[in-house]
Amino acid sequence: CHGIETKSVGPAYKTVAQKYKNDPKALDYLANKVIKGGGGVWGENVMSAHPTLTLDQTKEMVKYILSLDGGPKGTVLPAQGSYVTRIPADAGSKGAFVIRAAYTDKGANTIAPLTSEQVVVLRNPTVLAMTADKTDQIFKYKIPGTTMEAAVALSKGAYVAFDNIDLTGITQLTFAAIATREQTKGGRIQVRLDSPTGKMIGESAEIVPIEKPVPQEVKATLDQTSGTHTLYLVFTSDTAKANEPLLALMTLHFQNGGKGAVADKAEPKRSISMR
Repeated sequence: CHGIETKSVGPAYKTVAQKYKNDPKALDYLANKVIKGGGGVWGENVMSAHPTLTLDQTKEMVKYILSLDGGPKGTVLPAQGSYVTRIPADAGSKGAFVIRAAYTDKGANTIAPLTSEQVVVLRNPTVLAMTADKTDQIFKYKIPGTTMEAAVALSKGAYVAFDNIDLTGITQLTFAAIATREQTKGGRIQVRLDSPTGKMIGESAEIVPIEKPVPQEVKATLDQTSGTHTLYLVFTSDTAKANEPLLALMTLHFQNGGKGAVADKAEPKRSISMR
């Protein structure tokens, strides 16, 4: 019903942005109007209601519409240099930075302009175990009273694996794991590259079962590694028999020099260098 620059059934988004650009109440007003529908502001046509959308969702939509008011478009970065990411105050511990760098040349003679681009994703340093790209002999367990799912290693040799992990500068992994005496045997977590039997670059301390299902924190110091790899976390034990559950892994936290964004509560400043 709306075009970005041209009127359709309803007004163009840029026209809406211009109308409300100085109205401090516009965000809440328009977000509610998207949900409830309405008419009379832009003529006789009535905007349909969208009751299945949440207020948070419509606010994000309206933020985009209001950004089209023709004002400043933000800082233009040079073709070469670096950019330091900054986490918004209300972002919490979730999310990732997705950075896209693109360049279009001017073409030449009869050759059309060419465009090249690269997308880089900077993950949060704390990763949920059950977001793994690959698993084997793993049971998904929802931790009571939370929305978190843990990866339960059902036997020695079980693993979770994460694709495209850049380990450059990463010196330590910290694991949050649960092991209870009645249900698990405990064990260690080996950190291996590119396959379950690949080069081992680190191993956690022994995770010993305790009475209560309370998360334990264990660390694995990593050998210096560079480049992007598939990271395998392989569960092992010297005492468990075949097909005996070892432990439940909740999270892993990547750290540089023994420090991390969550561990020291510092704002992570990860830079992208453009060449």
